[in-house]
Amino acid sequence: PWAIGIAAVMGHCWCPWLKFNGGKGVATTVGVLLFLEPWVTVACLPIYVVLRIIGRKARRPQEGAIASLTTMTVISIIVGGLAYVLLAIVVFRHISNLRGIMASGHESRSARSKSESADVQEAPRQSQ
Repeated sequence: PWAIGIAAVMGHCWCPWLKFNGGKGVATTVGVLLFLEPWVTVACLPIYVVLRIIGRKARRPQEGAIASLTTMTVISIIVGGLAYVLLAIVVFRHISNLRGIMASGHESRSARSKSESADVQEAPRQSQ
């Protein structure tokens, strides 16, 4: 069953009829995990919901990717084995999104430190 599930995820990620592009690999992975490990997957779904809410409140542009990958990582750790293959496929397929997340995190930190230093520099001017 795992081989069939992995093939389904790969088929959705790299569809030959779409010039080896695709989509909905994460959704297919969740479906495969729901079939193969239903109790673990259902137990981990609240992690996804909580991370989506936190990401939305923090105004993170990629909150869906962060929530999905974190939840899939937890499921892979619990289930082990071939669940790591599913996680690796999704991570590989979303490398550009992950780079964007890392860049936006770095940019927001550097922008925050610049604004804090600007506030510190502007403070003496305001008191004059």
